[in-house]
Amino acid sequence: MKSFLTVLLLASCYSITAQIVINEIMYNPPESGTDSLEYIELYNNSGADINLEGYSMIGFEMDFTGMEIAADEYMVLAKNAPALNAIFGINAISWLDGALSNGGEILAVVDPSGEMVDMVEFASTGDWPNDQDGTDGEGASIELCNVDSDHNDGQNWAAAISSSGEIINDREVKGTPSIGNTAECSEDPGEGGNMGVDYPSYTITDVIQVDANGVADSIGVVCALTGVVHGGNLSVDEHIFTIIDGSNNGIGVFSDNGLEGYVVTEGDEVELFGTIGQFNGLTQLSADSISVAGMSTSLTPEVVNTLDESTESSLIKLFGCQIDDNDQWTGDGSSFNVDISCGINKYTMRIDDQTNISNSPAIIGTFGVAGIGGQFDNSEPFLEGYQIIPRYIADFDVLIGTINPAFDAAITVAPIPASDFIHIRSVEFIEKINIYSVVGELIYTGQMRQNLDVSEFESGVYFLELRSEDKRSVKRIVKE
Repeated sequence: MKSFLTVLLLASCYSITAQIVINEIMYNPPESGTDSLEYIELYNNSGADINLEGYSMIGFEMDFTGMEIAADEYMVLAKNAPALNAIFGINAISWLDGALSNGGEILAVVDPSGEMVDMVEFASTGDWPNDQDGTDGEGASIELCNVDSDHNDGQNWAAAISSSGEIINDREVKGTPSIGNTAECSEDPGEGGNMGVDYPSYTITDVIQVDANGVADSIGVVCALTGVVHGGNLSVDEHIFTIIDGSNNGIGVFSDNGLEGYVVTEGDEVELFGTIGQFNGLTQLSADSISVAGMSTSLTPEVVNTLDESTESSLIKLFGCQIDDNDQWTGDGSSFNVDISCGINKYTMRIDDQTNISNSPAIIGTFGVAGIGGQFDNSEPFLEGYQIIPRYIADFDVLIGTINPAFDAAITVAPIPASDFIHIRSVEFIEKINIYSVVGELIYTGQMRQNLDVSEFESGVYFLELRSEDKRSVKRIVKE
């Protein structure tokens, strides 16, 4: 480590227009004690590849042996690279020793001849972004606005706004390690600044692919996405909603301040600009801004019989469902989860407190439900926790009708599943029976019989309706 006197001597050689730029600093992450997410990002501003053999850092000890940084590319140096990589899905490099000061210090890049290539003397007070801006322990890194302006001017730095999707100590980790900065600077950074972020256009399909562990392949990708808003805003203070394209591929959208003034309206055709992240397995766009093109027709829900990665953020519908435990339905205006059975499959239905469902009575009987596919899996691999999230009461429909409880309790059907016959036993008189498919199509009607032949039915779930004057019972049956 070089002495402070050496730093001052080297600073006399320092030029603002640097070939290698200290472009982003996370000096006080929102952890307790470990500071394992400390990092700095270097940017090659030279226009040519640079061999870093013999380079060194002031502020911590770093070995650059065998390394180079390509033109217009980034290199992230971290106190604990595996921890940082797990959060952002990048390839950071661990430094050898040292830690960043929470109060501010001098950081510098020094070339093999001893010349200081770039120097930043950052602080957490004065003109520098601070905890009131979301940095200094509140979750955000600081990002350089203009590479060709004074790197030691605190007004040339701003708090990061792009979310990693990770929450630590109730604080959202924000930054753009290994990609261009997206922070909102107070002034136009001018020519040479990296605030004029290029948002290349991608399709939603391009950015929602995941690996074998359910980790999004596009984490950290800066992009523009176009889609139609489905559902409302699932937050009071932030923006949380879903956009879906014409192929029913969707992505979650999150923004804590970039979409200020936008009222989430289902049917809006929008273009969103931001960075791909992931939160509890759900791939999201952390949005910096939005452009509304007009209104578009909403999709028809896709009928599915399983919830998985393919249904995440898509508009879907389940048929033949019943609530497993009505006590889970709080109906008190809060958010809650309900276990439901749809045929032989069991799912989690999420009722959000920002919908008009949360203070409604429980859905009784057999129903169909439409909604947005979701996921909440707080540990890798992200292969569980898939949900359906209905948007409003109109997403529910009673498939066959109401059920008379006493009449229903007097009837039993077995076996379930069945291969040849369903045996019906009842102490009540049954006048007529109907059988419906899971999409409500009447496929059989006839008089009551104790042994109902289902041998010619295709395998799947059906609904047996038993009627007697104004009474009715609906039983779910399964054909093997």
